[in-house]
Amino acid sequence: MVRLKVPLSGVLRIGPVLDVVMLAMVSVVAVGVTDGLRAVLFESGALLVYAVVVALLINGLQQGLSGWVFGLLQPARIAASVALVAGFRNMALLLGLTLGRVDRETQLILVAGQLMLFLLPWPMRHVYQRFGVSAVGTWEASEDASTQSAGGPR
Repeated sequence: MVRLKVPLSGVLRIGPVLDVVMLAMVSVVAVGVTDGLRAVLFESGALLVYAVVVALLINGLQQGLSGWVFGLLQPARIAASVALVAGFRNMALLLGLTLGRVDRETQLILVAGQLMLFLLPWPMRHVYQRFGVSAVGTWEASEDASTQSAGGPR
């Protein structure tokens, strides 16, 4: 969203401030969504492992299904982008919609789904490369490409 309104040079200049703001926002959300889970976490380490494995499987299923469906309709890079977003965003939406309405074990699975946002991008890069989708280069390279395709600077 910021990149739509602020040029890349501005984003890079205020990058550290944006990092701190995002860290604060994520921390507030983390405290809210994990409220009441402390006892569950300390009761059973096996439950935590179970929650992480189930969240990993759900994320993989969401990525695979959405990647396959959009792969039929769109080029591989677009399908891969949709797949990544579908895997991560759907767990966050479910967590937000069900917070306080499900048992603690289900809430723990949905919270563990948020871990995938941080744990999966690097290994998934290799999976997507096997399907012929290469990683996009640096921000500067993508900025140069968007400038050229748009007919000049934004």
